[in-house]
Amino acid sequence: MFKSKNEKSLWKMLFEYVTTKPIDTVFTFEEITDVIGEDVKKNRQPVYRARKELAKRFKTYLASESGVGYRLIQGMDMLNHAEKRMVRAEKQTQIANFESVNISTAGMTNEQKNEVRQFLAWNGMVISSLSHNAKQIADFQQTTSNMVNDKLNDLTTKLESYSQRMDEISAKL
Repeated sequence: MFKSKNEKSLWKMLFEYVTTKPIDTVFTFEEITDVIGEDVKKNRQPVYRARKELAKRFKTYLASESGVGYRLIQGMDMLNHAEKRMVRAEKQTQIANFESVNISTAGMTNEQKNEVRQFLAWNGMVISSLSHNAKQIADFQQTTSNMVNDKLNDLTTKLESYSQRMDEISAKL
């Protein structure tokens, strides 16, 4: 049976520590190691679990900072992080597809050939899904950008109108 070394599990200690810090805080590997009392470079499981809980509870995320540690992010930074992860996954899936398409099936049993066919079918679905998700993210970014631009234009128009009114009032005085 699992028994924690401490009263709290490692991920909870990290979770509680991270939630006291502002967005965009960078947590070094050394800092995280001090918080949980275990070398995070050897066991990243507490980070993964804390990351999952942060996303579910607070819509924030611990994004990896290469060679440094993790950064607490939210909003569009999370979307950009997800998009980068999806691009990497799509590239890896395409490499796997290339490798498997070029497998020589000569000398394979029917069962092995069927396994290759099933893998290719599954890999095709993964590629299709990743492409679809990438398109959804791009559409969301475009919609968000359009909404911000529309709001900015609306506020600029109102400001110009108020400025014009103030000029008219000043001229009457």
